[in-house]
Amino acid sequence: MTITLAIIGNCESYDERCRQRLMADNDIQIVADSAEFEDATDLVEETLPDILLLDGGLLHKSGSSIIPLIHEHSPTTRVILLSNKLPEEAILACLTVGAQGYLERDETDDFLIKAVKAVAAGEAWVPRRIVARLLERL
Repeated sequence: MTITLAIIGNCESYDERCRQRLMADNDIQIVADSAEFEDATDLVEETLPDILLLDGGLLHKSGSSIIPLIHEHSPTTRVILLSNKLPEEAILACLTVGAQGYLERDETDDFLIKAVKAVAAGEAWVPRRIVARLLERL
């Protein structure tokens, strides 16, 4: 089964590196790509991707509130945040409102494909330190 994927990111060199890794995997098809955060809801509504890779650095524009909006427009799209070390509270807020994964940019080379496939299979992809914080909240 092919995993369809959309990317919303504003770091051209990093996004290109991600695209190259993703395109090398026959199980993943990139169906949309934008550098504009404002395009997120229209993009997922038009393409209905299985996975949305969302640049966590863009969250300063709306915080975690974009994630429920994405799910309103495409309820089956699963969101993975990619970032250069978001604050733990921001990660927890995004997971609480429906993000299914978080991957730090320095882990992309080793784990991007694994994270996409895991989240597409219904699993979460979250660093252990964040899992511990989530468990503390239960």
